[in-house]
Amino acid sequence: MRRLLLSAAAALLVGALVPLPATAAPAASSPAALSLPSALSLPSAVPARPPAVHRVVRPFGLRATTVAVTTRPGAGTAVVPLAAGRGAVSTGRVSGGHVQVYSVGKTGWAPAAALRRGVVAKYQTNVAAYLYATAHSPTRVALLPADYTHATRTNRALNGRIHVEYGGTSGWIGAAKVSRVSLGTAVGKLAWRQSAAKNVARWCRGVPITAGRGLGNFASMSGSPGRWKEHITLDTGSLRGGTLDPNHPQAVAIQYHECAHILQYRAYDYRPGTLASSMDRVYGRSNGTEFMADCMAAAMGAKLSGTSSDGWTWGAGYGGKCTSAHLAAAKKVIAGRAV
Repeated sequence: MRRLLLSAAAALLVGALVPLPATAAPAASSPAALSLPSALSLPSAVPARPPAVHRVVRPFGLRATTVAVTTRPGAGTAVVPLAAGRGAVSTGRVSGGHVQVYSVGKTGWAPAAALRRGVVAKYQTNVAAYLYATAHSPTRVALLPADYTHATRTNRALNGRIHVEYGGTSGWIGAAKVSRVSLGTAVGKLAWRQSAAKNVARWCRGVPITAGRGLGNFASMSGSPGRWKEHITLDTGSLRGGTLDPNHPQAVAIQYHECAHILQYRAYDYRPGTLASSMDRVYGRSNGTEFMADCMAAAMGAKLSGTSSDGWTWGAGYGGKCTSAHLAAAKKVIAGRAV
């Protein structure tokens, strides 16, 4: 069993080198009430679209956790009890505050106040984005963090915005700010390592990532020829205390740098000696493996230094310069070719 290891400095002090603090997600608020979407007011004939799936929710102010589906709106014989959380399909018929639903092979009427639409799609923010009150309104309801998965029960799209839910509040978010994800994706903020994995997915998809405070930043390979196992370890700590936002430019530069090491290993068939001598030659000095990993990160789009809005200067990497020749070589290694 062989184990190869390349480590990278978490950050290079530039001036007062301190990264931006992590951005906290807005606190979720509970809805004051639940109402049946107006889209349920379909004609009693064949619905114009496939029947909507609805979920039984615990009515506010009531202790009951089940709802009786009856043969007539608010009356008649109980057909089947619906437990909280169970799905039912709406036929599209409504009457006197009741909705006709189909569940477990039976059709009956349930109180509209106890139902809400089921989730029909989910979207994940690619960057921090505002939630607006309406499709056209400039009124901002909340600031949504990056890598946050939202559910939608309507999947309505209008004026370049999509109708979603966030912390019990519904609103509209710019379609260009989100990507649709599978219904199985959990609602909420991605874990730190998941955000990092998303950032490097273009080049290091599937490479396991471990993240935590005080772990350091490094890429490692273990195993034997033909059976190498790759791994990336990332430090979540901020030099300013607390946790570094995984989407802060400094954090992204570090993530790209460690992914670059994985790509270096691959391009040189996991031969550390050959890799080191080649990178030293290409960069023009010793420790070229690390300096070229910085250049590869820059070629991937990372910023290696910057200044935050409150005046703090931050940096990532080893502080070298990336010439046009270095960047050209970096792109070849990223593409899987030795140089």
